Amino acid sequence: MKVVSFLPAITWFLISVVLLALPGDDVPSIDYFDIPYFDKLIHLGMFFLLSFLFCYPLVKSSAEQGFITSWCNRIALLAIIYGVFMEFVQRDFVRGRSFDVIDILFDTIGSIAGVIAVRQYYRKKIGPDGNQGRNQN
Repeated sequence: MKVVSFLPAITWFLISVVLLALPGDDVPSIDYFDIPYFDKLIHLGMFFLLSFLFCYPLVKSSAEQGFITSWCNRIALLAIIYGVFMEFVQRDFVRGRSFDVIDILFDTIGSIAGVIAVRQYYRKKIGPDGNQGRNQN
C-alpha cells in the first residue's frame, strides 16, 4: 500500500480543515436551498467522505480483513476526534463560528457511515467467504 493511494483522502482532509476554519462571515449562504439544518448534512457528508477516502485504499489492498477492519475503526475514531477538535477551534479561534454539539453528532454519524459503506463495498467485492483471490468484478 503506497502513500500515493491516500492522496485523495489527505487532499480532502486539508480542504475540510480550510472549510471548517472559515470565519462565519466567509461561509457561503445557502438561503436558496431553504432546507432546515442543511449545514448538518454538510457535516455528515464531509466526514463520510473523509473516513471513506481514508479506508478505501485499505480495502483495495491485499491486507487481511482483520487488519482492514481494525484500521477502518481507528480511522472513524480519529475522524470523530478531529470533528470534536475542530468544534473547539471554531469556538476559540474562528471569528463568527461557535461550538455545536449537533455538529459533532453529525460528524460522528458521517464518520461511522463512511466506514460502514467501505465495509459493505469490501463484503460485496470480496464476498462473505473472503475469497480474495477470485475475480469479483
